[in-house]
Amino acid sequence: MPAYDINGLTVHFPHEAYPCQVDYMGKVIEGLEGCKNVLLESPTGTGKTLSLLCGVLGWVTQAVKNNEGTQNGPPPTKVFYSSRTHAQLKQVIKEFRRTEYGKVGGDLEVTMTVLGSRDQLCIHPRAEGSSSTSKNAICTSLRQNRKCRFYNKLDEFMEQGGLKKVIDDEVEKNKNKKKQHKVLLDIEDLTSAGQTHGFCPFYYSRKMMSSVSVVFAPYNYLVDPRLRKQIGIDLSDAILIVDEAHNIASNTAEASSFSINTLNITEAVNELSRARVAVTSDTDLPVGEASTRIKDYDLLSGILKKLAHHLEMSLLKAKPSGRNDTPNITSHGSDVITLIKEQTSVTTESLQEFLKVMEACVSDIAKASVASGTKADTPGVEKLSTFLNGVFSLSKESLDESYKMVIFKEKPDKKHVKHNVQPPTQLGVWCMDASVAMRKMMEGCTETDLEKRPPRSLIITSGTLRPLDFFAAELGLDFPVRLQNPHVISESQIMTMAIRQGDNGAALNSKFANRSNPMYIKALGISVAKIVSMVPHGLLVFFQSFTFMNEMMEAWKKPGTYDDSHSIYDIISNRKFIIQEPPQTSLAPTKIQEYCSIIDEGNGAVMFAVFRGKMAEGMDFPDKYARGVALVGIPYANIGELKVTLKMSHLEEKRNRNKGSANGNTIVSGSNWYTLDALRSINQAVGRVIRHSKDYGTVFFLDERYDSKGLQVQLPAWVGHNMVTHTTIDDSFVNNVRGFYNRNGLVFSTVSKGRQHVKPVTKLSHNDGGRKRSLEADKATENAFNHARRYQELRDAQNPGVKKARLEQGIASASVSSFSSTDFKAPVETPPGKSLQIGAVDYASKYTLQEYKKSVKKTLSAEQYDIWKALLVEFAQQIDTASVFMKDRFVPWVVIAFTPKNADLLRCHVVTLPPAIRKEYLQLLKAHLKLVSKG
Repeated sequence: MPAYDINGLTVHFPHEAYPCQVDYMGKVIEGLEGCKNVLLESPTGTGKTLSLLCGVLGWVTQAVKNNEGTQNGPPPTKVFYSSRTHAQLKQVIKEFRRTEYGKVGGDLEVTMTVLGSRDQLCIHPRAEGSSSTSKNAICTSLRQNRKCRFYNKLDEFMEQGGLKKVIDDEVEKNKNKKKQHKVLLDIEDLTSAGQTHGFCPFYYSRKMMSSVSVVFAPYNYLVDPRLRKQIGIDLSDAILIVDEAHNIASNTAEASSFSINTLNITEAVNELSRARVAVTSDTDLPVGEASTRIKDYDLLSGILKKLAHHLEMSLLKAKPSGRNDTPNITSHGSDVITLIKEQTSVTTESLQEFLKVMEACVSDIAKASVASGTKADTPGVEKLSTFLNGVFSLSKESLDESYKMVIFKEKPDKKHVKHNVQPPTQLGVWCMDASVAMRKMMEGCTETDLEKRPPRSLIITSGTLRPLDFFAAELGLDFPVRLQNPHVISESQIMTMAIRQGDNGAALNSKFANRSNPMYIKALGISVAKIVSMVPHGLLVFFQSFTFMNEMMEAWKKPGTYDDSHSIYDIISNRKFIIQEPPQTSLAPTKIQEYCSIIDEGNGAVMFAVFRGKMAEGMDFPDKYARGVALVGIPYANIGELKVTLKMSHLEEKRNRNKGSANGNTIVSGSNWYTLDALRSINQAVGRVIRHSKDYGTVFFLDERYDSKGLQVQLPAWVGHNMVTHTTIDDSFVNNVRGFYNRNGLVFSTVSKGRQHVKPVTKLSHNDGGRKRSLEADKATENAFNHARRYQELRDAQNPGVKKARLEQGIASASVSSFSSTDFKAPVETPPGKSLQIGAVDYASKYTLQEYKKSVKKTLSAEQYDIWKALLVEFAQQIDTASVFMKDRFVPWVVIAFTPKNADLLRCHVVTLPPAIRKEYLQLLKAHLKLVSKG
């Protein structure tokens, strides 16, 4: 690996570094040498993660080797590398293993571990499906009674060398083999290792924290003081890294906010009732103690009922405030202390007594759960405990300076509407200023621990941090070392275009008042359909919200929205497979895998997603997975949301308080924050199109407001400086896009191709023989079947009415094709009462394996059958991938294909053929069949 002398320090890098990467590492080392905070912006695709890892670990390795720090302080005790999610950390750990410092057994190897919650790391079957607090209680109960086999084995496993010995042994065993042992140890690897070797991953990672050099963790583990205390994280002299930090301010404020609603309170009352029953049935508990607990539970239940009643009644006289149309009560943060004291009698002095009652409740339910095998969920008590702990951990000054207390009725969801019930009332204590938590993290010693020292340096980095002054002011910290890197790509690798209006002359403007305008809906839909046909392989389309995206999808599905015969949605789905980002983040990985698999098979796919969602931030879509990105509108936060209006008013108050002060000019105004928040989301979404130095793609801005120099100059230089505005998607637009892809070596027609051409999965000649041909034929058929099934499932999901009609029609009416069975000689006999094995039959048609064998085996030998099957699959793929879009009515045609992995069925391989090429289809099919039948 190349080595670089940076500020007198040798840094090893996995490949030849770009100048911007050397500059980046130089700034990292400058900050570490001087014990200074560092703020680094470097566009996606510039290798910032590798540069950050190598710069930090190069400095740490040298400091440890010298066994002394610089003249400015002692050597660091630890590196805490944080990012927003474990999915992002997984990518970081992958990059870490590429470096000389992450190479197992290497001379410069740096030890590491990854932190996670019990939700992610607990592998005991009894805790499966339980909530976080319930898992904690179950874990405590199992450990105390020595009933957790994974925890019981932990000390022995660590004494034997732990995972390091396991990995070292595997690496040694495989060192002469081509396939090396996979060494990552992200959260999934740690869980898998625990299951394989029988130790507890949760406590293993925590015990390892004291001995390793690098700890990977989500950044809430650093900014949340309660989590730091609970886990035992000591930040003294540590190097803190926050990667993908563009959302650190909002995420920190969210993590520092607390809320509880009347539903949570009702759940807590019910859980106290369950705990009362558990105590009554617990024969191991002394009678006196049981009696005390029952009284405590009854008392707390009464107090909570009083609080819930007060919250509901307080809103009766409340009125909407500002731009928010929801009745609410808003006041200073410290008012929550007064409210809690008056309604529950909980004070700073009595808090611990109340928390003990809640802990006992969770413990009693968990104990009963372990004994009975039932679930131990206690969401209400958990929420109440978190709320009280959080509120009373803040001083009155912090609450008044950086928090707002709010009481409001939550928005009704589908369940409330369905059952005609009122949504719960929420009591919130919302953090308006992330600097409170950030300053606490960087303070060092506390009243309870005077030995704690502040971290050595805080390094914050992302692709979108500008303007840096405002970003630093949001965090309330000083960053003496700063850098804004240029991109590593050339102008020829990116094309950015803004479109002002649709074909119908309607302005493309996604302002809320315009979204229901039929002219806008059609203009946007046809523009998206045209872009879908122009961009090869993968396209990402981002909307402002799930609500907006779903509204457009439903509107585009209406017949006649494209022309008299077609809907916009049909036009898009006939050009590319459609995948939609789900609101549930847990389902996102499945959708991403589905999207990428479609593209891997040689087809085109479009992912409809949302700004600030899983697809827009932190997910990797390199090369063909995102040859284009389209942005629908500008993702301004909902100005009608109470939290947004409170944030803007808080910033204005803070700005006014600090007028004339040294940092007064760096405090962003409410209106500027509103714009900057949208710009960061735009920049994150745009960043999906370029993921490395050789990547290329197009960005389409579908809103007339992007035709503004004031907005364009606030975008990254590599995006905004060369943006070209078009009135509409005309011939010059199409030619520009076509020319861009051609210049980058990708020839793709913008008009006639619905999906990309691909080579058949396998090419088999009818003269081939032997076992190899048979296995290849099976694989070819399996791939074709999977591709066809996914295609039809997607089409059915998008057109449920069509699927229903198809199923209702059934095989009886669909078994006769539009051409008769006498048109050609089939090499197999037709099963009684069934259609031909080859023909235009209904998708729901199914043949049992027994029926298939009876007919096929009479005519074809096993060898002939293999050839016949492979040829059909190859032919079906050629027809499917070359199918063209025409304005004629689409007709579904199918080829019956046998799949070895689903041996009880024969299913239909669907191909979409316009009527104009049906005759050619039959002629080619006959030729293949005659070839096989001669055998």
